[in-house]
Parts: sequence; C-alpha cells; structure tokens
Amino acid sequence: MSLAVLTNIFIMVALLYLLYRFQKHCLPFTWRVFIALGMGVGYGACLQLFYGYPSETLTESINWFNIVGNGYVSLLKMIIVPLVMVSVISAILKLKGAGTLGSISGWILTLLMVTVSIADGHRVYCWCHWYYVRPGLWFECRVHYLRCS
Repeated sequence: MSLAVLTNIFIMVALLYLLYRFQKHCLPFTWRVFIALGMGVGYGACLQLFYGYPSETLTESINWFNIVGNGYVSLLKMIIVPLVMVSVISAILKLKGAGTLGSISGWILTLLMVTVSIADGHRVYCWCHWYYVRPGLWFECRVHYLRCS
C-alpha cells in the first residue's frame, strides 16, 4: 500500500468524521444525506482529476472505500427488506374479501412485469445503440452497456 493510497483513505475517514460531527450538531438527516452526496461527488471528481482514470492508486483506494459503501448498502437492505415484507403481509391481512386479493395480485404482477420490461428495454436500447453505430468498438460498447443497466 503506497503513501498516496493511505492519504486517500485518511481523507475519506476525515470526511466520514465530518459527517459524524454534522450528526452531533443535530443537522437534519435529509441535509446530511445531500451533504454526503455532494462531498462524495466532489471527492471522487478530485481523485479523478488528480490521478486520472487508469490509475492503480485510484483502483486500490476505491477498493478500500467500497468497504464503507458496501457496508452501508448491506445495512440498508437489512433494514428495508423486513419492513417491506411486514408491510405487504399487513396489507394482505387488512383486506376484507378474498376476491380483492386476486385482483390486487394481478395488478401487482402486471405492474412488476411492465416496469421490468421498461428497464430491460432501456438496457437493450443502450447496448444496440452503441453496438450498431460503432460496430468495431466492442470495449466501448460494453462499458456503455454496463453504465446504462
């Protein structure tokens, strides 16, 4: 681990400590989320400008930053999935008749199928757009495909 990676990690920890201090000053959660978003975008842009894109230092720093990011997303999933399940179960239990359950289930499945089709169609459009406009550039096509999905 190089000195540059350690410096990047130190700056990231300092930014996280600053967010912690915002919590201690009773700043509203919404403000803290938007401030964290701005700090993350700004710090990421500074790292990209300073090191450039294909940088080994940047790749190693991002691997260390992902520990915090993946942990945060995992904690959110751990909280949200049980809440959604309990909400769905309580909504089903509050239904008055069995006939409404069938129609509501049909509407929910239809809505899910439509939204998945729209999302998948957008991804296929992005891939086809880049693949057929520039047929010789598979690497650029694949990168754009992953960004669209």
